Amino acid sequence: MRQKRAKFVPVIAVYTSLLLTASTMPVSSHSFYSQWRTADGMSCCNQSDCRPVEAIDMRFAEHGLEVRVEGEWVTVEPQRIRPYSAPDLNSHVCHIGKNILCFVFGGGA
Repeated sequence: MRQKRAKFVPVIAVYTSLLLTASTMPVSSHSFYSQWRTADGMSCCNQSDCRPVEAIDMRFAEHGLEVRVEGEWVTVEPQRIRPYSAPDLNSHVCHIGKNILCFVFGGGA
């Protein structure tokens, strides 16, 4: 009986190690973006257009929400704010140049 138990200890250790490693791995960089759509039904992301937005790169101005994109403040049109949430619960912006396709508030809208 002791020999069987001794054989299982390394196996359990390996499985535990694998589970801990898998639980700390980041979500694939753009996997969740592929589900996001504009108000017109077009994709928000082309596998490189979306990124998280830090709080310091967002502000509310007299004409609405602005996001810093490529070093400049760009107004987010209301229809570009989408009702999604990201697995990391951060705000995200999808843009091509200074053209904002989608914006998602942290935790969902």
